[in-house]
This record gives sequence, structure tokens and C-alpha cells, in this order.
Amino acid sequence: MPIRYSRAQQFSIGVRANLSVSAFPEEPQRNDYEAYVGYLASLSRSFVVDAVARVVVHDYHFGDRADVNEILGLGASYRITDWFAVSALANFAWNQSNHSVFDYKVGNVGGAVALTLRF
Repeated sequence: MPIRYSRAQQFSIGVRANLSVSAFPEEPQRNDYEAYVGYLASLSRSFVVDAVARVVVHDYHFGDRADVNEILGLGASYRITDWFAVSALANFAWNQSNHSVFDYKVGNVGGAVALTLRF
């Protein structure tokens, strides 16, 4: 749910559940329970930064496994013209499981160039 704080700032909060009723093969079947919070700020008409944090619990139906996944995403976008923008992105994730073989940490960084057509 977005919550506009001011003309240039917005918070987002939410929860989500993804329940699996069937899977083939059955072993990876799981339910996901998620909570997130985000923040977006327009620092100028052309420059926007945002951040989001998510916590997801993966409850597996078989094998007595449960994972907790924490994700942090950061982004910045600069609109050069109405139809051309460049962006930088970074995502970091941590997974903790009651089976240590599934514990991991990962980080990704990248960029994007966007062309927008309006009609």
C-alpha cells in the first residue's frame, strides 16, 4: 500500500501470502509469507531514488525445511529527456535455513538504459 508523504516522497508497506495447493514434483512445494517496506524520493524532476526491504518466510511442505529470506534493493534513475533514462540498481539477499546447506548471501549490481515511447 503506497503512502504519499509529500509531493516528492512515498512510503510503501505491505504483506503477501502465496499458498501452494499442488506441485509436481511435490518436494519443492512451499508457502511464502512476505512483509515489505519501501521508500521513494524524487530529488528533482529528473532524478529519483528508491529502496525496498523484504522479509520472506518459505515454509516447505515436505522435508521439514523452512527458510527466511531477507532482501534489500536500492535504485536510482535519471531521466535525461521524456523518452530516455538511465538507471543504476543494486540488490542484496541473505537466506537462512534450518538446513545449513541452503544458507547463502548474494549481491547483484547493474544498470539500465530505457527508451520510452508514448502514444
